[in-house]
This record gives sequence, C-alpha cells and structure tokens, in this order.
Amino acid sequence: MSWTTILPYFRTHLDAEGLREWDEPFDSTNIPATLLDNAYNFEFGDFSGEGLNQNDQETLVALTCRIFKKGYANPKTARDEAIQLGQDLVEVLLAPTNRLNATFKNVRFDNMNIHALSDQNDNALVIDLEFSIRSVLAVC
Repeated sequence: MSWTTILPYFRTHLDAEGLREWDEPFDSTNIPATLLDNAYNFEFGDFSGEGLNQNDQETLVALTCRIFKKGYANPKTARDEAIQLGQDLVEVLLAPTNRLNATFKNVRFDNMNIHALSDQNDNALVIDLEFSIRSVLAVC
C-alpha cells in the first residue's frame, strides 16, 4: 500500500462524475473563472501514524476534496444542488466495489461543508468533502 495511490483513486471517481481537476494544491481562493464550474482540487491534512508492528506502520491520512460550482441565481437552489452533489460523490467514493478494491485499506467520509467561494462572490460555492484514508506501509 502507498500514499501515492490516494489521489489517483479520488481523481478516477471525480472525473467519472464529470468534474475536472484544477492543479493548484495550496491556494483554493485563486481559481480562474474559466475553471470555476465543476472543478475540484485536493488538500491534504495530517498524515498520522497509528498502529506499528515489526513489519507494518498503519497510517491515517486526512484529505479534503474541494468541489467548485458557479452560476446560481438562487442561493437556495445552489445549496440544495450542492447537498445532492456532495451526497452523490460520497456514495461513489464509499461504494464497497470501489473502496474495498483500492490500494489502501479503507476510506471514510468525515465531514461536508458548503460555503461561498468568497465574501465578494456568492454566485460561486465550494463543497468541501473531508475523508480519512487508512493505509498500511511496509517498514521492513
């Protein structure tokens, strides 16, 4: 198992849902208007060590998938559609046929947060989906 397999797993499933990756790993406020709708990027949180034995180090990796949407005239519609999109993505990413065949041990959904892209732009919103990915590294 490897940490390098985490992003390809998420990319495959987000791309299959019609989203496209924006390659900025650190500053999500700086997304170009041409990429704003149906784009996503990733932000890693902590890489935490857990159980350790003679051969393996169990780890837990925090990952935020940030989905960008725009073009809403009605904030209620934006919220409702964002909730549905978030649920659809969580269901795809957690489907047993997907996550149990991945090259890591497991993926768990932790949290969803929906917010405006910025105080100046309430016509665009961001869906933050937070996951924990359990992986086992061979240390022998």
